[in-house]
Amino acid sequence: MSISVPTFSQIKAQVAAIRKRDPKAPRVVGLRVTGRWSGERQIRDGDEIYLIEQCDSPLAMRIALREPLAPQTTKVLVTDLEEANLDDDILLRLARRQLVPLDSWQIVKSLFQAHAVDPRLSRQRWIAELLMEWIPIGGYAPVSGGFLDAETVWPILLTHGLNLTTERPDLISILQWSVEAHNVERFRTTPENLREASIEWLATLAGEPTKSVLACVLRNERPDAVPIGLAVGVLYHSEARGQLDRAIGKAEERYLGGNSLDERVVHKWRTGAIEAVRQLADPMQKQRQLQRTDEILSEIGAEAFAYLSDTSPLGFDQRLSRFAQQLENTLTHRDSPSFEQLVASHQAILAHDKAVTDARRLERLDMSMRLAKWRLQGETAQPASLAEAIAYHRTEGCFVDWARWALRAGDPLRELARAYGQLFERVTAIREQQAHRFAELLRDWTALGNSGAGVAPVETILSTVVAPLANSAPVLVVVMDGMTMAVCRELLADLVEQGWIPLCPEREALAVMAGLAALPSTTEASRTSLLCGQLRPGTAREEKTGFAAHAALRTQCRPNQPPVLFHKAALQSEADGLLAAEVRKAIASAQQRIVGVVVNAIDDHLPRGEQLDLRWSHDSIKILPALLHEAKEANRTVILLSDHGHVLDCGTQTKSGNGGERWRLDDGKPDANELRVTGQRVVLPQSRSLIAPWTEKLRYSAKKNGYHGGVNPQEMVVPIAVLTASEAFPSGWHAALGDTPIWWDEPSTRLTQVLQPSSKPKKRKQRPRNTQFELEEIRSEAQTTDWVAALLASPIFQEQKKLMNQTVYPDARIADLLTTLDRSGGTLPLSVLARAINCAPVRARSFLAVMQRLLNIDGYAVLTRDNATETVKLNRDLLCRHFDLSNGK
Repeated sequence: MSISVPTFSQIKAQVAAIRKRDPKAPRVVGLRVTGRWSGERQIRDGDEIYLIEQCDSPLAMRIALREPLAPQTTKVLVTDLEEANLDDDILLRLARRQLVPLDSWQIVKSLFQAHAVDPRLSRQRWIAELLMEWIPIGGYAPVSGGFLDAETVWPILLTHGLNLTTERPDLISILQWSVEAHNVERFRTTPENLREASIEWLATLAGEPTKSVLACVLRNERPDAVPIGLAVGVLYHSEARGQLDRAIGKAEERYLGGNSLDERVVHKWRTGAIEAVRQLADPMQKQRQLQRTDEILSEIGAEAFAYLSDTSPLGFDQRLSRFAQQLENTLTHRDSPSFEQLVASHQAILAHDKAVTDARRLERLDMSMRLAKWRLQGETAQPASLAEAIAYHRTEGCFVDWARWALRAGDPLRELARAYGQLFERVTAIREQQAHRFAELLRDWTALGNSGAGVAPVETILSTVVAPLANSAPVLVVVMDGMTMAVCRELLADLVEQGWIPLCPEREALAVMAGLAALPSTTEASRTSLLCGQLRPGTAREEKTGFAAHAALRTQCRPNQPPVLFHKAALQSEADGLLAAEVRKAIASAQQRIVGVVVNAIDDHLPRGEQLDLRWSHDSIKILPALLHEAKEANRTVILLSDHGHVLDCGTQTKSGNGGERWRLDDGKPDANELRVTGQRVVLPQSRSLIAPWTEKLRYSAKKNGYHGGVNPQEMVVPIAVLTASEAFPSGWHAALGDTPIWWDEPSTRLTQVLQPSSKPKKRKQRPRNTQFELEEIRSEAQTTDWVAALLASPIFQEQKKLMNQTVYPDARIADLLTTLDRSGGTLPLSVLARAINCAPVRARSFLAVMQRLLNIDGYAVLTRDNATETVKLNRDLLCRHFDLSNGK
């Protein structure tokens, strides 16, 4: 197609095409066009100068050719003369020795070194003109095979015309492009021919819904295509069918040009908008898009249904409110239907994008679910002895305390904070009853002279636990002053993530053992008794001396290297940074068999900190990471101990007393919330008798964050945890299995089946807590199925095993893992899975890592582990496809 009136862009493009074909051609170009050049005679384009001469006769051309050329200058002679009218003296001085007709597509073909043009392009002259206008520095790359097709040209048009830079746009990338206001403005103001053709082309790539999206971009001045797509997902949601007709009408009139959307467009737009907003790299931009979604829902009167959106900030709060309502409902109606509704509400929260932005808030939700499950299982049997009461607190009660105290901080949302408060009170009421029974058994046991098996008094821990372990390897004894069993469990969960392996004695399965504090449960009485190995009050000086002189400990040490103990003042120094050099030296010394340290972080948190929502981890205890690092470097076994526990303040009442925070002198007049305890294990006062509260709601001091000294199990039962970072375990010890209760980390849907709730929840029979707990339901089904057997015999599987050499586990263990997951619906928490296959959680992670390398061929997610939720998932269908198993379904 010839050009009548040339533009500078066309002239420049033709010159570029000639130079691309022949770089050494003369810098004088003759162009034949029917129209006249009416622009500037001299034009500078970057470093290039163009001298454009309109020549209406051969004489005019000779005169123009006579003028010498300056460097970086190209002379262009524009004429309507026929080449036959020119003599050779003119033609010989022109590039290509001819007049070049100025034809748009001929120029474009030259620019791309093409001999043919896609008919989808060649019918549109404006495309050629745009290509000539947008020639990049260095020119266009030659096309393959000499054919210029639409797939080559359209990325250029979209990039330069609409700033849509994706090589092959899909609906998600188009929606992401639309969030920029300047892109919307550019699209709305671009020439109609380019805009309309772009819509058609993009629809062929990204589907017909693209037309609706781009029509929305065209109609709305604001960059609202993503928010409208998210709002549309709410309006047309199946759960809102028939309830939002008026809102849909408003949306169609206000944002969609009066057009209705069919179901396919709604689905594509909604899913595309969700992915587009999730992939936005700029947090502020993402927030603006989500806030605009809520504004749109409000403008059309659909804000009450925002909970149907997985991205709406307003919808997230609504889901929390609905969860709170269901949580309160389960407190009133303790039955299966109400619990199932609570599970559904919880799952809806977890499915929302905002759930991952606040880990602590999500943790409190999980804790409330655990407590709801605990209440669903029914009341526990009353312990008949102090040993049974301690065992219950060790295996169940401490987890209840961990969960309920996490709810103490409440929630920013008023409705959820209220529901948490109600749940806290209901659970606390049960724990108070259990605490009363514990205290009565403690009183009787103490009065009878500490008789009965199954109780480990705090003053015996060094002899029965620390000394035997020191016989196998050097030890670091870390006394966490005031650490409850619940805090120990929380801390231990974090330490396992850091690579520490909890150990337990043979014939045991639990990661934490239990001791019993002295009376009263204070530092002066119980810590001194622990560190001296005898019941006695004292101070840090007596503790240091008593620890070094402890007979059982000294038998494991060299005569000139007795046990050494460091208290708070000696642990840190300004010169040595976080951990004093003397402490590091002692831990690193191979001759120093037993090193003890006293860490006061937990006890120091009790006087103040009521406005903090503290999560106990190795990072929250400033000195602990350094201690553990030194212990790991020295290959020491770490023994975490506590001298006593504590209770936190939550609506406590004060009473005058003449002893400590949670005990008073025996005046013979205990009230209903107190017990009189007498016996040799009463270290203070000298009378061997005191009065202390069994309830956590009574104190004898000024209000603080927490207290200790009473006879509550949270104060009296002290944890003992043995940890190693080595695969070489002390003699007589093995890795502890996952030992959380069934209600702690079982999937809620499975739990309802295991517990078999009815309108009146059944009481569950108590089982020995050093067994595999309630795993019989899973393990009894874990027999190798046909598809697992087929996998093990598969040639592809056998080849994979050969590639991994010695790192593959026996087939029986692989079958156990896969069958257990399959029988559980393909998904299990890691701790539950570890118990089901008789594997310690730390080793289970290594096992899974090897299995992922074995099964996830080419990176496909056959076996996955979600680090955030500690959940393992098996995609059986994908596994069967990749290993060519026909009987996998």
